[in-house]
Amino acid sequence: MTCSIYNHSIMTKVQFYKDENQIQVEEAHDGEATYRLFLSGLEATGHFLCKYMIIVSGREILSEPSRRIQVTVMDVPNPPSVDLIPAYSVYLKGESVNMTCSAPGNATVKNILYFKDGKVIHTEEAREGKATVLIPDLEIDGKYACKYTTVHSRREIPSQTSSLVRVIDHPRPPSLKLFPEHNIYITEETLTITCYECGNTDEFKLYKNGQILHNSNSKNKILQHKLILQASSNGSYTCTCIKTLSGERRMETKSSNPVDVFVSSPPPAPRLTLAKPVEKTETGFQVTLNCSSAEYPGLARNFSFRRMGEQYNPIQFYKKVTSVSGFLQWEVEDTDNVAFSCSYEGEVNGRIVESERSEILRITLMVSVFSPPLIAGITGGLSFLLCLIVIIFFYMKYKRLSELKRNTWRFSWYWKDRQRNPLKCPVSSFEGTEKVSKNAEASDSLNMKRLSIASVKDEDDMGNNHFNFSTFQSLARESKDHSLDEPCYSLTFM
Repeated sequence: MTCSIYNHSIMTKVQFYKDENQIQVEEAHDGEATYRLFLSGLEATGHFLCKYMIIVSGREILSEPSRRIQVTVMDVPNPPSVDLIPAYSVYLKGESVNMTCSAPGNATVKNILYFKDGKVIHTEEAREGKATVLIPDLEIDGKYACKYTTVHSRREIPSQTSSLVRVIDHPRPPSLKLFPEHNIYITEETLTITCYECGNTDEFKLYKNGQILHNSNSKNKILQHKLILQASSNGSYTCTCIKTLSGERRMETKSSNPVDVFVSSPPPAPRLTLAKPVEKTETGFQVTLNCSSAEYPGLARNFSFRRMGEQYNPIQFYKKVTSVSGFLQWEVEDTDNVAFSCSYEGEVNGRIVESERSEILRITLMVSVFSPPLIAGITGGLSFLLCLIVIIFFYMKYKRLSELKRNTWRFSWYWKDRQRNPLKCPVSSFEGTEKVSKNAEASDSLNMKRLSIASVKDEDDMGNNHFNFSTFQSLARESKDHSLDEPCYSLTFM
């Protein structure tokens, strides 16, 4: 409240009155013509006026009172109620909401005012003490509220502010990464997909080509999901987080940036063979392996050899060589059997990957078969035995010939006719003797030829070591008379 004095040069005091009662006195200051009364609260209601005082000839004279002013002080109208459709405690940018602002009781309402961060953004004429406005596409986060206005003594009085409607930006989407990172993957490889940067979250969702692949209710700050890749694992992967906002509203974040996964088959398996027979060494065996493949002929590449453990499953030892042919000599301890497999490195779409493993090569190690010293010993023994047999053979043959020279010899003398049937030669009777004599005389008249002797070995006498020696005479007869038989003489020595 302001009290202005026009003749202020001789003024000494200013007095304020409320309902005829002095409530405040202000000492006059040189040069000041305006004085103020500050009132607040409901106590300020009443009739107010002011007076000033001057001194004339040492006497204080009070001026006439000013115009009376009636002051009515009232409480600010109660805030309106707010109804939201859909009803959330917090909204996200891009969402729309119907906001209805209603004045309480029987208040006389003129307008409904809508505010954002304390600034009027929309005014709606009230109907039956309320108004509804659609706030579409809440693109800017902030605090939204409403008020209504009433008219008292021709003055519009705004109500208190309604409860606030919060609009927030979407929570930051998570990030997605792959481990290991490749431009292409091979079947049966293990791929770890990690969703992170969600902050405090209640749930993760992992999507493949827009379909839920996996979700987790863990409240950890990251999600790790492992995949054993197959040909069907090709696709685009994204993830989201589920958060609980103020007022228990659960919401899903926007999707992470997509990550594409491409899966291909590995190079075909090589063929594992023995390059040469297993050799015995002082400490065990030396196995020479050959890993061959029709892929990438003539190019040097890495070959991996594995010695398998029990049941041919766990890898016991591992060796790697770089060559064109894929040969490897492996020293093996003294054991009964071993098993090996191999693979090689090939290029698939610019990535160097390992091929499929070869079939397992199982090798049985036998000292009696694979030991070079033993083979040399057996060869030497067989050679010695063969030489001994040859020596014994010639020795027996020589001994037999020597014994034959000391054996009894049998000689047979016979005359051979045209049919080579020797005559029986009786020598014991007189009659036989006489016949022989006659034959001898007859033979003198024949044309005799030279006598030849031949020795023939009788097969029947082989068992008795006998030889027959026969003498016979070749006769040239011109006649065909066979009445004369050739005489045969035989003599046997025992």
